[in-house]
Amino acid sequence: MKSKLYILHESGAPRHFEALFFLNKNDVHYDEIISSEFSVTKQLIKSFLKQRPRLFFRALRNLRIILYFLFTRDKEIIIGAAPYDWFIYYLCIIKRRHKVIYYSSWPYWDFSKYPKKIFFRSQKKKWEQFLKDIRVVAVTEHVKKGLQQYTRHITVIPHCINEQIFKPSTHKSNESLRILYVGRLVEEKGLNILFNLIGKFKGRSDIEWWFVGDGPLRNQVESLSSDYSTVRYLGHTSKQNELAVIYNQCHVLVLPSLQSKTWEELFGIVLIEAMACGTVPISTDSIGPKSIIKSAEDGFIISSNDIERMLGKCIESCANDRKLLSNMSMNAVNSVKRKYTISETAKLWKNVLKKQNEVIVSANH
Repeated sequence: MKSKLYILHESGAPRHFEALFFLNKNDVHYDEIISSEFSVTKQLIKSFLKQRPRLFFRALRNLRIILYFLFTRDKEIIIGAAPYDWFIYYLCIIKRRHKVIYYSSWPYWDFSKYPKKIFFRSQKKKWEQFLKDIRVVAVTEHVKKGLQQYTRHITVIPHCINEQIFKPSTHKSNESLRILYVGRLVEEKGLNILFNLIGKFKGRSDIEWWFVGDGPLRNQVESLSSDYSTVRYLGHTSKQNELAVIYNQCHVLVLPSLQSKTWEELFGIVLIEAMACGTVPISTDSIGPKSIIKSAEDGFIISSNDIERMLGKCIESCANDRKLLSNMSMNAVNSVKRKYTISETAKLWKNVLKKQNEVIVSANH
């Protein structure tokens, strides 16, 4: 019988499991890794509303896998689900029938924040049952700390970058300081703060602002690129090779994400992508970025209570002190090499899967 590893995630999130596929390609553990999503209802509705037949058939395929787990046993499944999703009732059944690893980037396990709405009174209790003694892969140390009340089987494996793609490849120009934003063009990412700073720095022809992404604020970005010669909108791309080229043309990446009761930047893959290319990151002190960036060493962490002023100050420092910027750029590259490359995180996944297989073997005997 062929061995298979299943990944069951709300939205798929292929970048989160890139190291797993890399590991299996270079050191085969499974004949196949099958990734599926449990957001079937959303997919079906979207497929009808937007008339997307491919999405419809993908939803049916995901539904088939979800049902398959109910009638089989002892499959190896990695589950990525945000707390306190009502899908937990299904996940508790799956945990009893299969060999499960829970994958999480959520750090607040004291019920102080809720990324998902609570519909039923038993929802929280079911989550506690699910987490009890489960094997966990945590994206950050903060996640591990939060989950230690439920289980001791926790391994920290951060998101990663492919070091063959994201690497310093060109000498950055010293003519203008190029500031880059990559991501969703939405208010919670702090875009309005960037718009204000563009106005304040309009007299600085030596500072350029580059934007990559798409979203509700796209029109504002396009308008700024028309009004200011120092603003460029490069559209949206998710192609890693294209992103690497853009990072290498810029000096600074900004991620001024805001925080709310239901959302904050839990990691920030764009940070490690940029750092791997020698682009210095500046981010707010959300729980993810501050676990990645060593402030004033390989980037800057700024207070969420004073974003605009502190971000402006950091940008001025980078523009006026290129030696400082160059040193931080080298430090950023080295920081990623030590911890966030696909080859390093693949080693961590290998150990997790080895322990999981040992559990399976002992259980069968």
